[in-house]
Amino acid sequence: MKELLACDVEQLGLQRLLYGLGPLVTYLKEHGVDCKKMFAAANIPPGAIGDPTAMMGLQQEQMFTLAAIKELGEPGLGLSIGPS
Repeated sequence: MKELLACDVEQLGLQRLLYGLGPLVTYLKEHGVDCKKMFAAANIPPGAIGDPTAMMGLQQEQMFTLAAIKELGEPGLGLSIGPS
């Protein structure tokens, strides 16, 4: 991930459905985390998560995920979410 953060990923123009953050948001809420800080760090309107057509850039997804890792203090976050 460091390589992607080091390059200008916005130049790649990759877009993903914001809905894809759903499992991570659910996991955070189950662990008592208010996701507002993560949405703000990624410049994503919090209400957009409920819009099945909302899009986000790769950099926004990375910023949200990094903020979540920092908030939880869990570098292996993907390993925790994957099995659920």
